[in-house]
Amino acid sequence: MKSVEESTYIFIKKKLKCRKGFSLIEISVVLIIAGLLITASLKGVSLLYKAKLYNLQSQVKNIQMAVDAFKDKYRALPGDYSEAATNIDPTCKNGNGDGQVQGAPYRIDSEAGQFWVHLNKAELYTDSGEAVNGALGPKAGLPESSYGGSFTLHHNPHGLWGHWLQLSQAGATETGEGQALLTPEQASQIDHLMDTGNPQGGSVRAFDGSNTSGKCLVNGRYNLSHKEPACVIYIKLES
Repeated sequence: MKSVEESTYIFIKKKLKCRKGFSLIEISVVLIIAGLLITASLKGVSLLYKAKLYNLQSQVKNIQMAVDAFKDKYRALPGDYSEAATNIDPTCKNGNGDGQVQGAPYRIDSEAGQFWVHLNKAELYTDSGEAVNGALGPKAGLPESSYGGSFTLHHNPHGLWGHWLQLSQAGATETGEGQALLTPEQASQIDHLMDTGNPQGGSVRAFDGSNTSGKCLVNGRYNLSHKEPACVIYIKLES
């Protein structure tokens, strides 16, 4: 049987153990776990950015394939097709058949607006959804991108030849002057993945958005020091 002195010693020893701080080993373990959690979090963010990037590339490819299929079937460009109301759907508005998809991109009665209607009604590209009360917007007659905003179709924008997909913030002016959606870094990543990385050459071009005082480009290069949305990009549609 333990004496009173022994019992008291054991009791005090236990109390002291309960009151002592973390050991160096315990602190090291906590720091290692915290580091692993931070690393995993950063990797998760990186994976999210990459997913957006590759989803955007996939979207553009799907739109291009839909346009190619439309041309093979109807021998015309969507939006410009002069017999769409007869051969696709009576709710379609006919184009003039001149080989150019023109007009205000946010007007459903223009060829540029009907571009998405023709593809949708022909069941070749339905991700654009249906216009709401005749108004075009993301998922309401226009495709929403993985970065948000929407795609619109433009003919010879900013002096560029041919048909281009513009990616900009929703709510651009009726004439299609794009509002900034992407940061210069995001625009640069898209450009490097899909083209040469040169914002003023190739099949991906970048311009300043209409609603920002920040610059997308400086001296012909992406302004990577600017961290806020400043860019609108155009992606060439092979037509």
